[in-house]
Amino acid sequence: MIDVLPAVLLWLVTVWRAPAAWRDPGKRVLWIAFLALAVAITLRVPSVAAPMDAALGVNNLSALGKHLGCIVAAHAVLTFVHDMAHEKASGLKSSRLHLVFPVAAASIVTVLFFATPQPREAVDLLTEYASDWRIAVYGGVW
Repeated sequence: MIDVLPAVLLWLVTVWRAPAAWRDPGKRVLWIAFLALAVAITLRVPSVAAPMDAALGVNNLSALGKHLGCIVAAHAVLTFVHDMAHEKASGLKSSRLHLVFPVAAASIVTVLFFATPQPREAVDLLTEYASDWRIAVYGGVW
């Protein structure tokens, strides 16, 4: 039960903020952060992760989803902070280059995940397969 509580709370906040996020595009980035964290924390719950992996037939896919959710959440929070700083300092330049890093990280992590042989479901992907160089690089990039 204790594993489920953070996920439930994040989903409640995500649903609560959804109408405002769709009315005001300026609030959307923070809503995306909550949504990505809700997905990541939900995929952390063993009673969600194991059945999902079994249903999709890919060992540890929930771990990849969790890590991708964290990358999206981190990017959304940094964008939110940048937007807040931009309001205070009008000379601050915005760039689309900030998208390159999270997209590159997500792509590299995804390629390394599928390139690594994973014969069984792991409790912790990064420690159980740490002897494989691909998972070591995966962890470093993530």
